[in-house]
Amino acid sequence: MNARLPRVNRFTVILASAATLALTATACGGSDAQASGSASFSRTADRSNSTSRTTDPTQADRAAVGRSGDTAVTPPSPKTAARAAAKSACTGAELKPSLVHGTDADPDPDPEATQTTATLLFANVGKRTCTVQGHPGVDLVTATGDRWSIVWQKTTAQKVTLRPGVATMAELTFLPVSPASSAPDQKPFLPKSLKVTPPDTTTTATLAWPWQRIAVLRQDGATHPGTYVGPVAGTASN
Repeated sequence: MNARLPRVNRFTVILASAATLALTATACGGSDAQASGSASFSRTADRSNSTSRTTDPTQADRAAVGRSGDTAVTPPSPKTAARAAAKSACTGAELKPSLVHGTDADPDPDPEATQTTATLLFANVGKRTCTVQGHPGVDLVTATGDRWSIVWQKTTAQKVTLRPGVATMAELTFLPVSPASSAPDQKPFLPKSLKVTPPDTTTTATLAWPWQRIAVLRQDGATHPGTYVGPVAGTASN
């Protein structure tokens, strides 16, 4: 029978044949044929399905973001995230500073020592788990009220998580000198107490300086003093 197909039907047959040939070449050809055939077909398929997609990228993003399965999820705002971070941080009332004393952690009393250290503890005395990060504020104070604010060590501070009853530590590094020294370049600064403020708080505690035979080489005007305090790091049971 020589009945002529309508023009629309003949065009549909041609398209179907071309698609069949492209699929055959993809299945039977080598790596080159697979790359060119599949890429061509994929782009054609994407265009044919474009009616089911939004053409506005911003609309697509808005449709995709904030959904988990079938449940809409609202991401936290920057203010909410900041409030959550502030809520998890230890407050000054929750952190109790102290000096480790009477153990091997005591500073070296030898005035000829190059440097020595004292260890500060910050115990979580609260009822919740909280975090602490950064350098504590430390001031050395003499019996006459002379005050020396200790500089911070230039190093990266890590966030420490403290459960109730757990403490973190910070090292006070200093140059020891004899309290009786009279040398021009060996002026002693003999602390009577320390004013200690935990990181990111404004609550200051006064601690006694228990080493009356150890003075600190006075460098409160130095550009690069050998006396400094590091950030809190590590944990220890209180």
